Amino acid sequence: MKIISVDEVYKGFLKILKLKVETKSGQVIDRELMTRSSKNRTDDSVASLVFDTKKKKYIFASQFRSGLYNEENQDLIEVVAGTLEEGEDPKKCMEREIEEEIGYEVDDMKYLGDYFVSPGGTSEKVHLFISKVSSQVSSGGGLESENEEIDIIEMSSDEMNEYTFRDMKTELCITKLKLKVNSKILGEPITNKMK
Repeated sequence: MKIISVDEVYKGFLKILKLKVETKSGQVIDRELMTRSSKNRTDDSVASLVFDTKKKKYIFASQFRSGLYNEENQDLIEVVAGTLEEGEDPKKCMEREIEEEIGYEVDDMKYLGDYFVSPGGTSEKVHLFISKVSSQVSSGGGLESENEEIDIIEMSSDEMNEYTFRDMKTELCITKLKLKVNSKILGEPITNKMK
């Protein structure tokens, strides 16, 4: 398949593009794509599972998510995450987001890789991390200029393992911690039981 043309059909915080695509058999079809890239933003995002080494707790963000509009509660508990600015290093962006959302300074960070979020309908790619923190330097809560109202949620290893997260990037970070990183990065054992 190959893209023949791209037209912008909606532009707000997100953009909707209409792509004309030629299939392998020569048929021309339409596809829609959601993107957030603009002059200052890219489609890339960052997310990190955060562990406080002093409290021995995982730190999560809880905030309103419009994608849950059909749910009874639109607040979602998830790993700290954010959008990369144009030309911004993913690690630097992640450090900034951790301070903005939960108020911590990062002591150590391990990169887990980058993954397309939902390539059938969006061009977003998320860079995943696991971060160690020990010092809360501000109250967090997000940026007022971005209308963020973030609650900080702390969980022990057992609480995290028992909780049913409904956010894919959060589940992926936790699964990567359990399976690939073998939990030794944080100096805190994670039970091997899977839900």
